[in-house]
Amino acid sequence: MVPFLSDSLAVAKLQSFRGTMEIRETVQRLLQEMVVPDLAKIKDENSRIFSILDLTNKRLDDMNTHLADQSRRLYEIRFEL
Repeated sequence: MVPFLSDSLAVAKLQSFRGTMEIRETVQRLLQEMVVPDLAKIKDENSRIFSILDLTNKRLDDMNTHLADQSRRLYEIRFEL
C-alpha cells in the first residue's frame, strides 16, 4: 500500500472511532439525564405500592379470619338446630 494512503486510512478509522465514542458518550449522558431520575421515581412509587399491598394483604387476612369464624359459628348453630 502507498504510505500516504495507509496513513489516511488510519486517520479515517481513528476519526470514525472517535465519532463512535462521541455518539456512545452522548447516548450514555442522555440516558443518565433522562432515565436515571425516572428510575428514582419508579423505585419510590414501587416502595409505596408494596406498603399499600402489605396493608391490603393484612386486611384480607383479617377478613378471611373473620369469615372463617362466622362460618364456624353458622355450622355450630346449624348443628344445634
